[in-house]
Amino acid sequence: MRTRKRYYATTSAHAAGIDIAIRSPDGGTLANVLGLALFDDGTGIEKAKADAKLIVEALNAKHAEQKRKAKRRIRKTPRQGYTYSRGKDWVDDTWDIYDPYDRFVLSIRFWDEPDTDEASEAEERAKLIVQTLNKGYWW
Repeated sequence: MRTRKRYYATTSAHAAGIDIAIRSPDGGTLANVLGLALFDDGTGIEKAKADAKLIVEALNAKHAEQKRKAKRRIRKTPRQGYTYSRGKDWVDDTWDIYDPYDRFVLSIRFWDEPDTDEASEAEERAKLIVQTLNKGYWW
């Protein structure tokens, strides 16, 4: 199977309307949008198509942004070890972990609310992961 470089949508028709599958570049299904035509004048199908188009466009924009950031961050010579820094995704604040070449490894998401300790707890998890990776504990 050929691997695509962008997120995309596929449709399949059935008696009740259409099913739109939002797919990742490797072909895996991320979500399904159902457009029902049983009880309306067909606007449900058009709305489902518009929703699916917005989702795919947002995913592709985010994917392109991450690729641009990754290209800018790659170092020619490695640092001393793994690092972490504070970041942000669509909704949440994050602690992002990077390898010695500044390539993104993972994010720890949290909501930075004033009345919670989520930010410090997430940072402690990031520190623990970075320390473990830097010590070379591989299982």
